[in-house]
Amino acid sequence: DGGDNVEQLRSSSAADQIIKVKAQTPVVGAADEDFAIASSRQIDALSTPIPEVSVQTSVPAAKTGVGVQVTATAVNPSDDLALSGASLSFAPLPAGVALTGGALTTSLGTLDPLESQSVTITVTASSDGLKQIAATAAGSVYAESFAGNGSASVKIDSTPPSISIGALPEWSTSASPEASWTAEDQASAVASYDAEQRIENGAWTSLGAAQTATSTQLTAGEGQQVTLRVRARDELGNESAWSEASTRIDAVEPAIALGASSSPSRGVLSVPVGARPALGMRKKSR
Repeated sequence: DGGDNVEQLRSSSAADQIIKVKAQTPVVGAADEDFAIASSRQIDALSTPIPEVSVQTSVPAAKTGVGVQVTATAVNPSDDLALSGASLSFAPLPAGVALTGGALTTSLGTLDPLESQSVTITVTASSDGLKQIAATAAGSVYAESFAGNGSASVKIDSTPPSISIGALPEWSTSASPEASWTAEDQASAVASYDAEQRIENGAWTSLGAAQTATSTQLTAGEGQQVTLRVRARDELGNESAWSEASTRIDAVEPAIALGASSSPSRGVLSVPVGARPALGMRKKSR
């Protein structure tokens, strides 16, 4: 139809010959068209050296101000062709992330068949969030350029957990009241708690440090106020402020004595000063 053509390549050398076939423009107005290569010797297709890129971070999560190593590795997957003039470049870093070690672009020279090379940089974040680091490896062979991309993310978290102690009664009828608490963290998992108590205005004593339990029993003498304080810590070491709650111990029932009275319909009720009336008791009107 006048649109097809035949190209002929001759070589007097007995060595292997490499030819490159590239469609420059559509043939006969079609986007694709088959082509064929014929030879008097065996023809083997060569794998294209499109670089494969992987990116890894030294830790999955970190606090602001802490350096994180990011390693990008470029691999030439072709077992036939080398990639010349290869380089590995990190993309512009995301907002809140600064380069604190290494270079964003590194020359790799020639990346031989099946060879891999790695480049490591250090980045430090100044804001919380999920930060994505991307890299591109590029090179050329027979005047054709090839590139591959990869990326990885690191979570930045410097926000401490929030913690809340369950409400304690003003007066506790148990000599060893139980207290519990809950904590939440929007970015990292809550890892442990520190719990302490003190009686009246005394010194704080530990009920458990770096523990995973979310409840404890308080101990104090009759009539004493006991205060619990708890703080939470996430997996990155961010600590919350202390949360406090108090109760006063009243575990002993009031003593009641009925005295003699000259009136047959009346008695004398004696309750020690400072004691609370027993449940169900009330003053009787005259």
